[in-house]
Amino acid sequence: MSMTKRNILSAFGLCAILLPMTVGAKNQVARPLTIRCTGTTDLVTGAAFMWGVATHSGVFTNEAQLTGPSSARGRLVGANGDEVHWDATFTNTPISSNEWLTQLTVTVTGGTGRFEGASGGFTAEYVETIDWDTLTTTYSFTGTGTITY
Repeated sequence: MSMTKRNILSAFGLCAILLPMTVGAKNQVARPLTIRCTGTTDLVTGAAFMWGVATHSGVFTNEAQLTGPSSARGRLVGANGDEVHWDATFTNTPISSNEWLTQLTVTVTGGTGRFEGASGGFTAEYVETIDWDTLTTTYSFTGTGTITY
């Protein structure tokens, strides 16, 4: 077999191997993200529930769980049922006997539907109000960042 024929066959073989890997790949695009959220956290169980509206997901609900003294994990479920999975870190600084300033960093770790393989995140700073009788906090915030999907 001549060198030219061998090179052509090698090129076709390489294309045949690479084609299935690129056909299903979607072109991920970084997009601006704004999220407006209201929520409550149970300080005894660490369970949190939030609701609001975000670019790309529309109206959402969000369930989260504290995973440590300054970390959490959760899933946001958008209007069409697609999910965004995330991890967060935060710091709480007391500002009064029943309020603390929270600085939040959320990292997107994936999702379902159009958010499968998503990445990115956002930051927010807000005041949480603590109800010492029920050991719960309430809060509202606006976060900004990017999401890639």
